Amino acid sequence: MNTNSFDFNGLKIYHTIKPKIKNSYIKIKTIKEEDRYIAKILLTTSKVSQKYILELLKEKESWIRKKVLKIEEMEFKKIDSAQELLLFGEIYTIDDFYKEYATEYLTKRLDYFSILMKLPYTKVRYKKLKTRWGSCNSRAEITLNTQLMKLEKDLIDYVVVHELAHLKYMNHSHEFHNLVKYYLDDEKQRRDKLKNLSLLTL
Repeated sequence: MNTNSFDFNGLKIYHTIKPKIKNSYIKIKTIKEEDRYIAKILLTTSKVSQKYILELLKEKESWIRKKVLKIEEMEFKKIDSAQELLLFGEIYTIDDFYKEYATEYLTKRLDYFSILMKLPYTKVRYKKLKTRWGSCNSRAEITLNTQLMKLEKDLIDYVVVHELAHLKYMNHSHEFHNLVKYYLDDEKQRRDKLKNLSLLTL
């Protein structure tokens, strides 16, 4: 993993290269500095060309500037310890904290099982969902609930394999469950355990 910074139209971009990731990510972090907030722009990609990076930033420039402006105009306030975390000088809401770690951990597990099962996905999204642990659509796009980070690792893997299996079977047929069981032989136990957990209590 390699990180460097560069200027893009007056914006300082911190670029991290992770060769194994499939998608590119842009994050705007809120940094507490003395008596004000500043924005830190983080770009994460695999080994891509400079042209690709510039085109991506140009496409997202308007969104980036709006986020940066919103952060810089924030009224300085003390951290609400019940709702926010201060980590390495950066402020995270509880939801942002889970999303940050979900993006890192869940992507690794998704890529691992995607390769193992030979079932490639086109895109992954991370959202806080109220009623589902994850979903998969006919365009091979997978959505995973950031609340998964509160579960045990074996249950996280079950949800990941479950959603990848939908790339082959867009139902819950006998064939679907056999596919999940092929990669997780205790599939039923994990499924039953997950059923006993309520998103409302997490």
